[in-house]
Amino acid sequence: MNSTGKRIVFLREERDMSQKHLAYTIGIAPTTLSRYENNLYEPKAEILNRLEYLLDSPERREGEDTQ
Repeated sequence: MNSTGKRIVFLREERDMSQKHLAYTIGIAPTTLSRYENNLYEPKAEILNRLEYLLDSPERREGEDTQ
């Protein structure tokens, strides 16, 4: 995937989550999430961390230590 917005959409849909549910779960407005997904806004690091944690993206798993 070549954009943050596309990656968010892919991971959200893969987990069968609505925009509204995901947005409220991470503490943002659904319109803000829509803007991230459409690449109109770039999410701040804090929001990206919440998204990665909730969606458990592969990028996050690769960075974790497995002991």
